[in-house]
Amino acid sequence: MPVLFWQWLGTRPIGEVLALQHTFFRRIACGQEGNMLILCEHTPCFTYTREPFSESLRIPKETFEKMSIPALRVLRGGGTAFHGPGQITAYFILELSDIALNFVSLGYMFECIARDTLAHFDIPTTPTSTHPDVAKNFSARGAWADGKRKIM
Repeated sequence: MPVLFWQWLGTRPIGEVLALQHTFFRRIACGQEGNMLILCEHTPCFTYTREPFSESLRIPKETFEKMSIPALRVLRGGGTAFHGPGQITAYFILELSDIALNFVSLGYMFECIARDTLAHFDIPTTPTSTHPDVAKNFSARGAWADGKRKIM
C-alpha cells in the first residue's frame, strides 16, 4: 500500500509553495521521496491558467486593480481562482503508478473526499454529476456548496 506523507506549511505566498511542489515532484520522480500532500493557506493572490487573466476575471478590471492583489499564471486546469487566508489548499504530488487509479478517477476520489469532509461540518454540497455547468465547462468539476459556490 502506498504511503502518503504530508506537511502543513501555514500561510505562505503561492510562489513559495509552487517552488516546493516542483522540488517534491523532482524528488518523487527520482524515487528519493514518497507521495506527498502539502497543506497550506496562501497570502492573497489570484491564479489563472491558459486564458488571459483579463478574460477570465469575474470582477471589473478597475475593481481588481484597486485591490492590489498579485495574479500569477500557473500550470493547472480550471479558470481564475482567488487564494487567501482562511482557505486551506491541498496539493497532492503523487506517483500515479503507485495508485491503481487514472487521473480522472483520482479527481473524482478527491471530489468525494471533499464532499464527505464538508458533510461532516454540515455543509451540503452538489455533486459534479448533477451540476448544470459541468456539461458546458470542465472547470466546473468539483464540490459545490448550495449548488452555486464552488468549494473544490
